[in-house]
Amino acid sequence: DEKRYIFWRSKPANVKLLMTVKFFIGLIAFLIVIACPIVFSIVTVVLFTKDRIGRDLIHWVPFFVLMAVMTYSLCFACNVLVRKTARAWLIGMLLAGLLLVLPFVLPLNYKDFVADTMRWTLSSYLAIILGASAAAFVFSLYATQHDWHLTPNLNVLLWGGAVLLFVLVILFSSQGANIK
Repeated sequence: DEKRYIFWRSKPANVKLLMTVKFFIGLIAFLIVIACPIVFSIVTVVLFTKDRIGRDLIHWVPFFVLMAVMTYSLCFACNVLVRKTARAWLIGMLLAGLLLVLPFVLPLNYKDFVADTMRWTLSSYLAIILGASAAAFVFSLYATQHDWHLTPNLNVLLWGGAVLLFVLVILFSSQGANIK
């Protein structure tokens, strides 16, 4: 397994250029695959929704595409570090989920949840999504150039995910309100 990485690193190739091309080819393939459900949802909403509220869902489509790009970027960065694709993508999906939950966990003092969430959380979501995507891409280039890699234990990974899920459930439940 290590001999393959030694082989491609021994060739006179620009590692940053190679990983950038790999990232963008994967991103284009990912966006082509994800475009099918998005196009289907837009066509369904346009054809079968009579009221204005249903048609406003079309404005949310770019937001979901940006969330998918962030998820891909985080999974790509984790794949550079872990080098076992299934485990790397589990870690990347977990990181993406945590970043998407982050605005609700932060103490932002929402009074009217719907009005405040729609106004302020969308801007924080956009900042988190774009920042995480760019940071994951730059980190993956840096980690590739310096040949960083981790070998995570699957049991530790699964138990860590379970503990993290438990902590998130406590934060969102009324039990978290009593913790100072």
